[in-house]
Amino acid sequence: PIEAGPGVALYFKEFYESTARDKMSEGGVLVTQSGCCGLLNYHECFTTIHNTLRNSFEHAYPYAVDIPAFGCPWGYNLCYNSCAHPDVFNWDPKSVDDRIAAAIKPECLPLHDYDGHRHRGLFSLPKVIRKALAEETKVMTKD
Repeated sequence: PIEAGPGVALYFKEFYESTARDKMSEGGVLVTQSGCCGLLNYHECFTTIHNTLRNSFEHAYPYAVDIPAFGCPWGYNLCYNSCAHPDVFNWDPKSVDDRIAAAIKPECLPLHDYDGHRHRGLFSLPKVIRKALAEETKVMTKD
């Protein structure tokens, strides 16, 4: 987020905590884009956003998606306090493929990019980024 921009408050710990407390249903999941997370730019905001989420929810799982128009992998975080599928980041490829087949009309299959193997890969961030996520201490607050 741009620090002086109008959307920066959507990345503050206070916003996430009030969302989890006041807006999300029991078992609800929040997913938010978390900035660029390529090897050359993950440090710009991805690690800080993840740490803020990790301090606001019981569970926060970072992942990355290739966005060709952005020129680098883009980071996201999947967050929840309780969830009907708490191990979504660790589903085996066959389970994901079965879920896709059950949820999407046959005439729309196969999907161009997403399948069970790709799902698992989304959560497999490079070691240097995982290390930076684990070591991040900054939390975004309104103060």
